[in-house]
Amino acid sequence: MRDLNSAFSEISGEAILLHHKILEAANANPQIKELYKGCQLLYSPLIHKPKFLLIGFNPGGGYAKWHGKNVEEFESTTA
Repeated sequence: MRDLNSAFSEISGEAILLHHKILEAANANPQIKELYKGCQLLYSPLIHKPKFLLIGFNPGGGYAKWHGKNVEEFESTTA
């Protein structure tokens, strides 16, 4: 499990950096600000070789609509 958490930390670190770059670009470009609704990496606990894995699901639109802000969720939960 440690290797899995280590790999997730590395991936989430890169995602956070990219998220912040997009937010910076959004401050200078209203079109980006209108379209970008944030990033969330996991909806469930981090599981090694899950039975099902959804990739590319867009969580931001609904969250932004209901909460009035971009989603920013990068933490892993444990199984």
